[in-house]
Amino acid sequence: NEKLSILQFPELIAPTIVTKSSAMIQEFTEQYGESVIKPLNAMGGQGVELIERSSDIRDYDELMMLQKYIPEIRSIGDKRIIIINGKPESALLRIPAAGDHRANKH
Repeated sequence: NEKLSILQFPELIAPTIVTKSSAMIQEFTEQYGESVIKPLNAMGGQGVELIERSSDIRDYDELMMLQKYIPEIRSIGDKRIIIINGKPESALLRIPAAGDHRANKH
């Protein structure tokens, strides 16, 4: 899964775990606060949720990626650089629509 490739670069990403356990999700959100959770096998923002409080936490049937939410994304966006064979080929800046926490192309 391409989402997992970021785990090779922990120094460049927000704190991240992959789990379906509510206990691990609870522990993560206690440590980092507001978090984004997304299914590994979905795309286009499908199933992406913002977890704001402990009442939002539940067990999941599939593995999910959980990341510390970076609120600055609302104003400065999410930068993506596409690297092919070690060379940057393209880049894009994704900024969420008003009232949305997702900054995806779809």
